[in-house]
Amino acid sequence: MQRLTIRTLFSHVRRRKLRAQLALRQLIRECSGPVPLDDALTARNKSRTPDALEPHPSGYLAPGRDIGDHVLSEWLGEEELGMWTMAVDTLEALGRMVAARRPALIMEFGSGVSTLCLGQFMRTSGCVSAGPAVISIEQSQEYAQKTRDLLSKHGLSDVCDVLHAPLQPCEFEGEASVCYAIDGGQLSASLGERGVDLLVVDGPAGDRFPTALSVAEFLSPGAMIVLDDAWRDAELEVARRWALLPWLRVEGILPVGKGLLVAETVEGGDR
Repeated sequence: MQRLTIRTLFSHVRRRKLRAQLALRQLIRECSGPVPLDDALTARNKSRTPDALEPHPSGYLAPGRDIGDHVLSEWLGEEELGMWTMAVDTLEALGRMVAARRPALIMEFGSGVSTLCLGQFMRTSGCVSAGPAVISIEQSQEYAQKTRDLLSKHGLSDVCDVLHAPLQPCEFEGEASVCYAIDGGQLSASLGERGVDLLVVDGPAGDRFPTALSVAEFLSPGAMIVLDDAWRDAELEVARRWALLPWLRVEGILPVGKGLLVAETVEGGDR
């Protein structure tokens, strides 16, 4: 009897998640660009199952050799991307953004393979000038060094700068959270007089709502902000709260990898 009850419970969970997934697939078919956030939230509400819109890993796990950039394809080879890193199609979407928008400076939260790819995209697009073109903020000292070693191995140390910033308790809008303890002197030295044209948020592992807010003063007018893992409930909540900010316009979620939220700063809103 107990076994039957558990089987029935899992069956109900699968059916509820399937309803949300089917609604999302219909939205993706109807949208030529990002799925509007309100529509994504409506699809998500068709299920009470946690992370109802999150795709199965089989849909986004792939070896690095599948990436379109032939240099990155050779560098990444058989390394599996998507589980602890950005998915291949998410990285390729970032590559297209770099090629189309030609940012002078990218800031990234959460370093690793994505840092390597962003550096290569910037170099390929001819967007590298004086100073680092990519500034990556990493909470782990050990992982920050691993990323620096990876960049050095592939000749991108001059293109990307990795800054260690451990997490610390903070408060935003009256709510307790965590944020990066960024060294202002290090960041100012990397930024110079430049503003951030593309902000990539793939960390921290906890609440990501304060991340964009913590560097809002450094964002250029019309800067693009992207948030990975956007189909997850926690990131959907971040997106909903970001959409309420007067200086940020949330465009929607690109159906790549685990979901890539796209937003842009607007003039006139108080940061």
